[in-house]
Amino acid sequence: MAATSLLPTVTASKAIETSFGDVVAAAVESLQAMCNDPELQQAAAGALQNIKNLRHLALVYKPATAAGLPLFQRLAAEFNLSCSSASTTDPNNDSSSSSSSSSSSSSSSDVHQPAGPSAADEQHICEIAQLLQLHGGASWDLNVLQLAERYGQQLLLPKVVLAIYDNLDICSRLRYDRQQLWANLVAAESLYYVCNPYHNALHAADVAVSVFGIVQRDAAKLKPTPEEKAAMVYAAAVHDMLHTGNSNSLLKHVAHPCVQQAGAAGAAEFLSAAAAAALMQQPGMNFVPAAAAADFMSLVQDIILGTDMAVHKASLAGAAGNHRQRLISVVHFADVANAAKPLAICKPWGGRINGEFSSEAALWLALGVPPPAHLTSSVQAAQIGFITNIVQPMLKEMAELVPHTAALALADCAANVQYYQAQQ
Repeated sequence: MAATSLLPTVTASKAIETSFGDVVAAAVESLQAMCNDPELQQAAAGALQNIKNLRHLALVYKPATAAGLPLFQRLAAEFNLSCSSASTTDPNNDSSSSSSSSSSSSSSSDVHQPAGPSAADEQHICEIAQLLQLHGGASWDLNVLQLAERYGQQLLLPKVVLAIYDNLDICSRLRYDRQQLWANLVAAESLYYVCNPYHNALHAADVAVSVFGIVQRDAAKLKPTPEEKAAMVYAAAVHDMLHTGNSNSLLKHVAHPCVQQAGAAGAAEFLSAAAAAALMQQPGMNFVPAAAAADFMSLVQDIILGTDMAVHKASLAGAAGNHRQRLISVVHFADVANAAKPLAICKPWGGRINGEFSSEAALWLALGVPPPAHLTSSVQAAQIGFITNIVQPMLKEMAELVPHTAALALADCAANVQYYQAQQ
C-alpha cells in the first residue's frame, strides 16, 4: 500500500460526526451513574477515559475544522508534537492539546526542528544496548517495565529503538540519519495515549525488544536483510500509535469519524499506519535515505496492518512460502509475545490488558450492548484462553520458521498456563 494512500483528507460526513457525538454523550451519562457503584467504579472511570481518548482523536478527523489540512499538521496540533528530547506530552491532558484552528497557523518547521538525544539520553541508550547484549541477543527475559522503572517511561521508546538499531549497526550500515530517527521516535511516542494500561508506548517498546530477540535468535531461518530488520523494529515501535484503548468493533459501533477513513482495514491499525506515513514524510523525521524510503514504508505499513487480530488466521496461512508475509507474521507474534514470556513479564501485562478489557466492557454496557465474553473474564481465564487458543497454536505453526524462539516461548506458555490454572 502506497504511503500516500494512507494520508487521506478528512471526508467523514457531518452525519457521522453528529452520530458519534450523540452516542458517546449518552454513554457518558450511564458511566457517570456507574461511578456511584463501588463494584463498577474503577471500570466506569476507565471507560470515561476511553471516551475522552475517542473524543480527542475525533478532533483529528473532525470535518468542520480539519478538512483539507495534512494529517501531520492535525496531529501536531492535537498532540502538541515536538522533537525536543524533553517535551513528550500527555495528549490526555486538556492543557496539552491545542485547538484545531491553531494548527492552520503553525508551519511544520515551527513544530519540528530535529533534535538528537542528549548526553544523558545517549548514556541510557548505551546501557540498554548493553542489556540487550547481555541477554545474548535473545532479550526474551528483558523486562521493559523494569526498564521504565530504571530510566523513566518518558522517552523510553526512542531509547530502546536506538539501542536496538545500534546493536544491529543499522544507521551506519544503511546510512540512516540517527538524529532524524530520534526526532521521529520522540514524536511517535507522543502519539500514544499514556493513560492506556496496555496499548501505550511501553507496549510498543516491548514489541520492539521481542522483534529484536526473534530476528537475532532465528536469523538463520528468517534470513531478514538489514533493511527488513530496520523496518520490523520501527513498525513494532509505531504499530499502536493513536490507539484509544478500544477495539475496532467498538470504534465501528460508535461511528467514530476515523472508521470511514479505514475502509476494509482495521481502524486502529489504519490510524497507526497513517500516522507512521505522516511522520516519515515530515522534514526532519524522514531518517531513511530517499532511494530506500518507499520500500521501507511499504513494509512498515504492511506489518502494522498485519497486527490486526481480524487477519490473524489469514496472516499465518499466507506465511507459507512467502518471505514478506513471514516477516509480518513475526511482528504479529511479537505483538502478543508477552503472554509467552517468563511469568515476571507475562503477569503484569496480563493485568494491564485485563484493565483495558474491563473499561471497554463498561463502555459497551453504557452503550446498551452486552460486552464480548472475553472482556468480562477474570485475568486467569482470559490469559489461559488467549495462550491456549491464540499464542500456542501460532507458535506451533511458526515453529519451523522460528524454531529457537518457539522452543523458549512454548515452554513459557506451558508454565504460565499452569500458574493461572492454579490461581483459579
